[in-house]
Formats: sequence, structure tokens, C-alpha cells
Amino acid sequence: MLLKISSKIKRLNKDFEKLNEEEFKSSLVEIKNEINTALNSKGFFPTKNLVKDLLDQIRKLLSNLENYDKSEKTRRLNNMKDQIGEIIDQQMFCEIGGAGIYLKNMKEAGEK
Repeated sequence: MLLKISSKIKRLNKDFEKLNEEEFKSSLVEIKNEINTALNSKGFFPTKNLVKDLLDQIRKLLSNLENYDKSEKTRRLNNMKDQIGEIIDQQMFCEIGGAGIYLKNMKEAGEK
């Protein structure tokens, strides 16, 4: 789910120059809805607070869209792109770490 969101943010960042205001806004709303879905459906989600922060950034951008100029929108999109990359990295490390602990416990249980 996070990879899909990341892909959409990267695509939005890349296509920003070509989009009109309505297309840009609808893309942000779509990303916001996917993040809400991820937050509500994911059981083990160690990066939940980081994802909530990203969601807040998107909400702020949506609510102040008409107040920001093109350079500010670009800056905020770049920040979101960087943040989703960091979230994915942290999520992967948490899941890998959890799998390592699980395997260690299974090995120890098998030895007993």
C-alpha cells in the first residue's frame, strides 16, 4: 500500500507542471484517501505516526492550495516525496527486524 502511495506522489511530483488546478487537487484527494485507507486497515503499522504526519501535510496543502504559489507547491511535493521514501524505508526495517526476531524465537523453540 505504501509503495502504491509513493508511486502516486512521485508521479504527481513529476507531472505537476502539466496538471491544472483541478487535476492536481483531485490527485491529492485520491492520495489522501489511500493514506486514510492504509491507516484504517493495516494491523501492524510501526510507522503510523509518520504516515499521519504525511496525511496532515497533504490536508494542509489541500486547504491552502489557492494561497500557495507554484514554487511552494513544488517544495511541498518534494517534501512529501522524501517523506514517503523515509516511511517506506522505516517500515521495511521494522518488518525485517520483526521477521528476524520471529525466526530467532522459532529456532530457539525448535532447539528446546
